[in-house]
Amino acid sequence: MAIVERKDIDASGLFEAWSAGGNRFLFAGTDEADDPACRGLEDLTRSQIEAFRAYLLPRLESARDEVSEFVLREMKVTWDGDLGNAVSDAIEHFPDKKLKRLRAWIDEALGSHVYPYVKINGDEVEWGLMLTDGGPEDKIIEYEPVAQTSLPEDFIKFWRFKDALHDIVQTYPHHARMWLISPFVSVHSEKDYDEAVSEMSLEGSAWKRPGLYDFRAEPPVFYKTLDDYIHELARNKAEELLSRFYRYLVDPSDVEDVCKTLRGRAS
Repeated sequence: MAIVERKDIDASGLFEAWSAGGNRFLFAGTDEADDPACRGLEDLTRSQIEAFRAYLLPRLESARDEVSEFVLREMKVTWDGDLGNAVSDAIEHFPDKKLKRLRAWIDEALGSHVYPYVKINGDEVEWGLMLTDGGPEDKIIEYEPVAQTSLPEDFIKFWRFKDALHDIVQTYPHHARMWLISPFVSVHSEKDYDEAVSEMSLEGSAWKRPGLYDFRAEPPVFYKTLDDYIHELARNKAEELLSRFYRYLVDPSDVEDVCKTLRGRAS
């Protein structure tokens, strides 16, 4: 499943106002939930019929091809504005090779518009399903969490590293690097970097700028900025969860229940 990263975090409705700032990410999968309860096709309501019309009609009007013009003419002349019957006439009238675009639009218009999402707020990771007014990057109408986990930090904050480093060096003066829980240490200043290098009896300097440094190297080398690393970590976590979403993370019955909840609140 492909994923998209949504940039409309503040407008998404998934984050509390107090959570502004910090590490916040929102990813969505591009595969729609296809359970009948998600599509809402058992009994089309007036609002769903209107949504179908609102989705399909502008595309027909802008296409200017033979099939689109036929549908618009039939809707006006034969069916007194009924788009559904006009579309049915077109499907009966034209060969399949001419109907590819119209059929694609119909599938999109009748799609569930329910997509899996992964929300990351600090080290909290939440996944669930969201109902949009179109695709995975369109306006979110409703959302429902399914489960939560945490985002592991595979690096050491400098203050913690510095506190432990002195004790380790005293006991193992020539093997301090062997005791690193993670090779990456978050270093905020060149002064801190120089102190750590000196404490570990290393030579030289490879300081560049604040960020994560790989302390397996001598001297420790720059890896990437903390913001870039956390963004990569968040995206990798989202890809992992979304790739397993429908097969392993949720049961079909859960998808059905969540979709009923979403559509019930949206109606």
